[in-house]
Amino acid sequence: MDTTVSGEQKHYGSFFAETEYQNEALSFSANIFFFPNEKLNFNLSGNFTNSKGSMKIVEMPDPPKEVTNNIGTADYDYDSINLYSDLDYTQFYVSFGTEYSITKKVTWTLDAAYYDLTDNMEDYQGYVYGVETGSLYIIKSYLQR
Repeated sequence: MDTTVSGEQKHYGSFFAETEYQNEALSFSANIFFFPNEKLNFNLSGNFTNSKGSMKIVEMPDPPKEVTNNIGTADYDYDSINLYSDLDYTQFYVSFGTEYSITKKVTWTLDAAYYDLTDNMEDYQGYVYGVETGSLYIIKSYLQR
């Protein structure tokens, strides 16, 4: 089999393998709004997400000996590539806000939020960017005109 394309360059074609990726997600959201009077309102929001994803083991075909003899240094190991795409996390979010109309043109707002992400893949050093477990609080207040 002559694989010469031009001069010393050779083309061996492509080697590939198909694999399956599975993703499961559960998400729940809720919002509550309360208006006790014309000047005052309250809101409460929340979200919960649990997501998992994984790829089956990649089984690459064995290349012909002619290829491995000429480019043996390109013998890649695909044994754990499926672990790189494992995903398992839980995300939680809750917020509370209130608005008070000081005048017809001026409103005071207060918002508070809490975010939490738990990366359940800590044994595998997390998904792509490392373990991303953490929490965040945000409190803000402002006057709007």
